[in-house]
Amino acid sequence: RSLVARLTGGQKVVGSNPASPTPHSEAEGPSAFRFVVPGSVCAPLRIHSPQQPIARDLACFLAVAEQNLAPGFFRDPASLVPLPSLPRCASVDVKLSFVSIAALSFAPCALAAVIFDQIGAPTNLPASGPEGFYRYGSQIFPGEPQWELLALDDFSMSSAFRIESVSAVIAGYGSFGSFAGIQGFELRIYQSPQQAALGAGAALAVASLGVPASYGAFGTGVRVDLSLPQAIELAAGSYWMSLQAVNPGSNGQVGVVISDIGDGVSWQANPGGGFGVPGNALQRPVNMAYMLEGTLVPVPGGALTIAAAIACRVARRRPR
Repeated sequence: RSLVARLTGGQKVVGSNPASPTPHSEAEGPSAFRFVVPGSVCAPLRIHSPQQPIARDLACFLAVAEQNLAPGFFRDPASLVPLPSLPRCASVDVKLSFVSIAALSFAPCALAAVIFDQIGAPTNLPASGPEGFYRYGSQIFPGEPQWELLALDDFSMSSAFRIESVSAVIAGYGSFGSFAGIQGFELRIYQSPQQAALGAGAALAVASLGVPASYGAFGTGVRVDLSLPQAIELAAGSYWMSLQAVNPGSNGQVGVVISDIGDGVSWQANPGGGFGVPGNALQRPVNMAYMLEGTLVPVPGGALTIAAAIACRVARRRPR
C-alpha cells in the first residue's frame, strides 16, 4: 500500500422557542412566572411573587418588552399563565431597580450554537483539491497502530463552549468494503497538529463514539452525524479537531472529504510513524468537511446582556 494512496485515497504511485412564562409546577404557586429567552436554552428565571417590588419590576419589564416586540414573545403558547397586569406595566417607562438588574445578570444562559461548520451544502464538496485528491485518511486501524491517521482542521471560539455533536462527510478508498464494516468513530481535540502527532494521550479531549443510524449520501461522500455521550467543555481559544473511523484494514480505508469552506489549511498526523512522515505530521492545502455543534457555556451577565438588548429596542420604539 503506497504512502500517498494510504494518506489520501489517491491513485498516485507513492504514496427555542419562544421561550417564556412556561407551564410550571404547582409548588411554584399560581402567582409564579417562568421566563426564558427565545432562541436559547437559558435556565428559567423564576418570579415567585409579582407583588414583591423586585419581582414586580422584572415581570413588568418583560411585559412591557413583549408589548414593544411581539405578542407571545416571552410566552409558551401552551401556558395559561398571563403576564402581570399591574398599573405601572401600562407605561413603557419602566425603571428596574439595581437588585432587579443584578438578578438578571446572574441568570445563567447557554445559547445553542454551531461551533464550526465546513460541510455546508453538497455543492461545497469539490471532486478534487489542489493536490489532486478529494479525501484524506482519518482512521484507527485496530491492531495496526503504526498506520493510524488523523485528518485535522482548526477552529476558534471567543467564549467558553460545549461540544455536543460532531458531523463529517467521509468516503472509502483503497480496498474499502462497506460502511457497515466500520466499528465506530473517535473525536479528538488537540492544541496543535504537532500534539496530534504524539497520539491520543496528548489530546485535550477524546470521545469514543458509536456508528450513526445510517450513512446518507452527501456530495462526494456520505454524511456522519454523531451525538457525544458526554459534552466536551472547553475554554475560549483555538483548537484542532479530528474524527477518525475505527475500521479494520481488512475493510479498506476511510477518509474525510474536502470542502471549499475554510482557510485552506489542514494537517494529517500519523502518530504510529508507519508512513515515515517527518515529525509524523504533514500540512495539507485543503479544508476538511467537519462540523461541531453545542452550546456556549453560561456566564454571569448573559441574561443581563439579553435584557439590555431588549431594553434598547424598547427605548428606540418608545413614542416621543
